[in-house]
Amino acid sequence: MIYHRWSTPIEHSSNHIGMKPIQDHLLTHYNVPNTIGDNYNIFDDESKPIEDLKDMAYANFRNFANVSFGVNLDEYHSVLKGWLTPTEDHAMAEHNHMGAWFSSVYYIMAEEEDQGGEIIFTDPRTNANRGYDQKFAKHFKEFVIQPKTGDYVIFPSFLYHWVNKFTSRFRIAIPIDIYLFEKTRQY
Repeated sequence: MIYHRWSTPIEHSSNHIGMKPIQDHLLTHYNVPNTIGDNYNIFDDESKPIEDLKDMAYANFRNFANVSFGVNLDEYHSVLKGWLTPTEDHAMAEHNHMGAWFSSVYYIMAEEEDQGGEIIFTDPRTNANRGYDQKFAKHFKEFVIQPKTGDYVIFPSFLYHWVNKFTSRFRIAIPIDIYLFEKTRQY
């Protein structure tokens, strides 16, 4: 389902197919609790489960760009970058994904009974609510998604968002950014 907030699309959907091999690969080949941060690209791992995740992410980005913006990503050279986020008792401060065109988060493992861990988006129109009567407040409120295992969220990278602290025993989330370049340019 694609939500249109502030004339800005946010897709929240599920894809449980193929998540188990990715989960198993991460748990057996990575020191998951300690492999965090964006100083590496998970797609440097050329294993089948990670390649499948890359293919899934690109297909979902392609559909999102086409449906939401009428843009064909196949007309661009693209680079995907993904990384693991902290797995236990963690929150993320408000940020955006500067430089990327679209961003996503794939929830490989998110316990159904998590306490917290919502991803929260804010209205990108700075001070848009200024001067409006409270009757208009619903048009400017934050947009909250509580992820579950197998969910993914896709959004334009300029959207500021944060993650509430979660207190689950364990969670695996992989943010993925797509960078697009004109095919006619040399790199």
